[in-house]
Parts: sequence; C-alpha cells; structure tokens
Amino acid sequence: MPTCPNCKSETDLIDYWETGQIEFGGNINRSGWAFMQDRERNFQCPNCHIPFDAHELDKLGVTEELR
Repeated sequence: MPTCPNCKSETDLIDYWETGQIEFGGNINRSGWAFMQDRERNFQCPNCHIPFDAHELDKLGVTEELR
C-alpha cells in the first residue's frame, strides 16, 4: 500500500478538488453548469491534508490522465 511522503501514513485513497471558472449554459445545445476552461485538479493526503507535487504523485502511481 502506498504511503504519504509527508506524514508516512498508509493510504489507498487520495483526496482531490477541482478548480476553474464555470458558466451556466441554459440553451438548446447544453443545459446546466460547465467549466469554461480546462479545470485543474489538486491532490492531497486524506490524513495530513498536505498537497502533493508532480514527483510525489508519480511515486504514488497517479497516472498523467487523472491529473
């Protein structure tokens, strides 16, 4: 099981949140909220809540498609 490089706790889950501007598209082609630009995902440890950088995500096995 992978361990957090910061707090050294074992974890099988990684928390993340997405940031980016959204707009409401209430028309025939699209309805609801959608991102206006490419959103950014921020990953962090579920125990210590310290964000991971790209090198740490590589060690934890997070693929580039999920970032």
